[in-house]
Amino acid sequence: MNHLQLVLLASGFLLTACVPADGPHAGGPPGPPSAAVRSRAIAQVSYPPTRRDAVSENLHGVVVADPYRWLERADDPEVQRWLAGQDTLKREVLSGIPLRQPLREQLGKLLYAERLEAPKRGGTRSFFMLQKSGQEKEALYVRERADSSERALIDPNLWSEAQPRALVGFWPSKDGRKLVFSTSVNNADRETFQVLDVDSGAVSDVIDGVYDSFASWSTSGDGFYYRWSPSDPAIPFPDLPGHAEIRFHKLGLAPSSDRTIRGGTGDPGTIEYASASRDGNWLVMHVERGFSRQDVLVLDLRKPGATWTSILSENGVSSEAIEANDTLYVKTNRGASRGRVFSVDLAHPTKTDLREIVPERPDATLINVRVVGGRLVLLWLKDDISEIETCALDGSDRRRVALPGVGVASISGNMDDDRVIAKFESYTVPVEILEIDPRSATSIVWRRAASPINPDDYVTEELFYASKSAARIPMFIVHRRDVKPSGDAPTLYWGYGGFGIPVDVKFYPDSFAWLDRGGIYAEAAVRGGGDYGEDWHRAGMRAGKQNMIDDYLAGAEALVNWKWTRPDRIMACGGSNGGLLVGAAITERPELFGAAFIAAPLLDMVRYPLVGNGKQYLDEYGDPDDPTDLRALLSYSPYHHVKPGVRYPSTFIYTSDSDDRVDPMHARKFIAALQWATTGGPVVLAVAKNGGHTGPDGVEPRVERYADAYAFGLHAMGIDGPIPPSTPSGR
Repeated sequence: MNHLQLVLLASGFLLTACVPADGPHAGGPPGPPSAAVRSRAIAQVSYPPTRRDAVSENLHGVVVADPYRWLERADDPEVQRWLAGQDTLKREVLSGIPLRQPLREQLGKLLYAERLEAPKRGGTRSFFMLQKSGQEKEALYVRERADSSERALIDPNLWSEAQPRALVGFWPSKDGRKLVFSTSVNNADRETFQVLDVDSGAVSDVIDGVYDSFASWSTSGDGFYYRWSPSDPAIPFPDLPGHAEIRFHKLGLAPSSDRTIRGGTGDPGTIEYASASRDGNWLVMHVERGFSRQDVLVLDLRKPGATWTSILSENGVSSEAIEANDTLYVKTNRGASRGRVFSVDLAHPTKTDLREIVPERPDATLINVRVVGGRLVLLWLKDDISEIETCALDGSDRRRVALPGVGVASISGNMDDDRVIAKFESYTVPVEILEIDPRSATSIVWRRAASPINPDDYVTEELFYASKSAARIPMFIVHRRDVKPSGDAPTLYWGYGGFGIPVDVKFYPDSFAWLDRGGIYAEAAVRGGGDYGEDWHRAGMRAGKQNMIDDYLAGAEALVNWKWTRPDRIMACGGSNGGLLVGAAITERPELFGAAFIAAPLLDMVRYPLVGNGKQYLDEYGDPDDPTDLRALLSYSPYHHVKPGVRYPSTFIYTSDSDDRVDPMHARKFIAALQWATTGGPVVLAVAKNGGHTGPDGVEPRVERYADAYAFGLHAMGIDGPIPPSTPSGR
């Protein structure tokens, strides 16, 4: 936002475009179905009639128009009729794209291939999620011992679809005889816990009212700690986290009798989680106060009436801790943006007794720390590529673990295990599960996911470009080996840039349907993520969100300058916070993109705290009730920057009817504004039925989603078939 815009804002200038209802695409009776799709260069479509209201508010001296506020009410009959019209429009647009069916067939082969997740240990047993080739959903499997065959424990493929349920998570007891598993209706975030007896298969102890939680078992296996949320309709959903409690459930007793360990905070922006130590001596509490601060407290479970002891509790400091033999190992960014490790003797748990055992690295960010086999296991991220080290508990004797290639890893394991579990993958290599000996730093392959993809046919490059303020931004580019820079490659360009979450160099099987048509997949590690530590995150949060947007826009320009593509061949892609990023990018620089795919987005940054999990995001985005924050939010809020008569890129927005994390009202209001304003290609909305923030459970909905989005994007670029290998023109 420039100085003139700031002056206009301060004087109460109406930032949001609010022009008469006879502006572009004001509505009117829809034409016959064949009129909805006329050619590839669809400049105009007959959009469903959409009412624009003269609604505005004066917020801290700034007049903010909100003509589509009525679309916030999902259950309103008028909104339902509007959604039906949008669905008809979507189907008509997609039916005119010949490439959709071939894409759908290829995506079916790619997405119905095997999927594998890292196992969790309980006794001698290994429990893991696996979607076997051709199956619709992942099932929970168990291996009794390392040399045993696997058997299915819980198979959602056998469940009734009358009320779609998803298997969300699982947590085995220390001895592996029982496990807690969670399910949700419509793949939403509100879940139900149940207990499974692994030997008999009996299910018991059903606990409702679970939201954003996990189960932490007692050492004896007689119960577990968890986070419970009330189901009181009198409590507005965004306020629910402030009423959550840490409870202990004893097996066999009614959940209503569960003991409350810690009551609600009263603050929906503060989230608490508790984990029991493996020896049962301690309860370790992590208190998230937004996404840039996490405090650590401990409770001695051996002492009746003991009170919580604060280990680290400071503004701007995020810490995580695990306990092993009465010593706490704390990964923290206190005085170290990229992370370091302290040890704390719990006999003297004070800040003055913190002892640094792993210092900050200037060239890598510390992502995770585990204690396994009497050693520390360290997971680092160096330019978004994973490195794993093991060392003695005092930080000495560092040893590097050789990984299968350049990619991203995650680690897990407990102090009484003798092996670290690592999940490794990359953009072109499917998941491999490794068992690492922490003493020798050697590894063996525990299991690989089968895949129809030959990694040797594809190439991943990591390049760097300069954004505004000379920030050095990494970008990954993935392409078929025979595709060279020629200036016109269709490009899937992804970004996220929020909540301190780094880029995931993961295996995305759907991307190969795009790559095999001569396209490239590009992903930029923009500021706001955690790629280079907390400083990188802070540079892209709150008032720094414009840095996130600038980095993404500079990346699109870099792709053009490197001769990979041109603006009308770039499809901007992002979901959730990434959806906010793409919405801001196409409203700020619409000429830089030929198409956009936006999933489960935040787009109305004035009213975001009023719905979904919005109040948990105040630390990340800022509070619209604060005058300074409001001005920053309005400077980029996509919904408030849609202007009539602009040629916006063809845009496909995907949301789900049961998304309780980011309310679909964002997508509805933004799509209405775009349809009213744009002189460009089609703007369509897809609303998935029975889906949460990540969409419906199962493979088929993902096949449909990407067939729709990729066909839409390629068609907008003038591509309805394969692209021959291009002639390199150099960079």
